[in-house]
Amino acid sequence: MTSRFLFASSVVVGLLLASRAARADETPQKADPPAEKEDRRVYLSLSPVHLLLGIGELTGEVRVHRKIGVAGIAGFGKPKDGLTDTRYTAWELGGQLVTYPIGHFDHGMQLGVEALYAGVSGESSFGGQRISASAQGFAVGPMIGYKLATDIGFSFNVQGGVAYFAAAGQASGGGASATSIAAPTVLPIVNLNAGWSF
Repeated sequence: MTSRFLFASSVVVGLLLASRAARADETPQKADPPAEKEDRRVYLSLSPVHLLLGIGELTGEVRVHRKIGVAGIAGFGKPKDGLTDTRYTAWELGGQLVTYPIGHFDHGMQLGVEALYAGVSGESSFGGQRISASAQGFAVGPMIGYKLATDIGFSFNVQGGVAYFAAAGQASGGGASATSIAAPTVLPIVNLNAGWSF
């Protein structure tokens, strides 16, 4: 009887130890954190403010690093002079170097610099004479902003800053011509863009 009791006891103790070992193997292991989603590579946007003025401005930003983007800016249009109803040709070419000190390319605060070369030209009648005029200007300065790309890709950003601006203009008509160089000045940088990131 004693040997049966010892045998039964050893079987029970063995089963208890085996079940504890099995439970220890079943404890959930900590899962690896999910891999962070890679930022999109390109952001294309339009400026609604420019559209209201009769100019289409397209900005394309390319990610060169998670915290750095390089953008190209191009604009063209035929805005109307509100006083004479004359249409002028306006254009712009420029670029930005954008860093993301807080956040990243898809969602974060922007610090950078913008450089923009722009021009306008047109013809009008004044005092019975045809006058042609054109002007070009260059602006460069620092800016700060914020960009957000949604999960589906719709994106928008707002930027503000100050730019050093220099311009020159030419006019001719009635056998005479004149050139004028404007004194350099400081102008605001205001960008409000919406578009798509992919």
